[in-house]
Amino acid sequence: MGKINLTYMDYDSELASVGVYGLNLTAANFTAQEALWGAVEAAIDDVSIGTRTKTQVSAVETLTGGVKPTDVNAQRERKWLVRGTTSTGFPVSIEIPCADATLLAVGGGNMDEAGAEWIALKAALDAFGRSNRLTETVTWNDAIMVGRTL
Repeated sequence: MGKINLTYMDYDSELASVGVYGLNLTAANFTAQEALWGAVEAAIDDVSIGTRTKTQVSAVETLTGGVKPTDVNAQRERKWLVRGTTSTGFPVSIEIPCADATLLAVGGGNMDEAGAEWIALKAALDAFGRSNRLTETVTWNDAIMVGRTL
């Protein structure tokens, strides 16, 4: 099973990661999957205010550098909990570190579902993301801001 792992640095120079499963990478589908995981990277970058320091795709690892974020709100403990459901009805989730609180819907704890960032994130995850259960497709439903003590 393919997987993309993105590592982010917060304002305190602490690291946190998010991983998304995808299809097995083969010579036949590599180019198409690369485009899909590129969309996932961009969409996750748009909802995190941390600095991405590393991208890892299955056995391929690319260090992307990373300069400490200048925004004091870039904290790895502040996360987007993105929830989805597999094609057979099982719940799945990922957590994106350094959540950008400016993307919250007015008066709520969810990411604004009408916002361009949610629309792009959902589309990218729906296209690429798979469950670790038999590579089932996943429909991503929402993203809520959570705090995690690490």
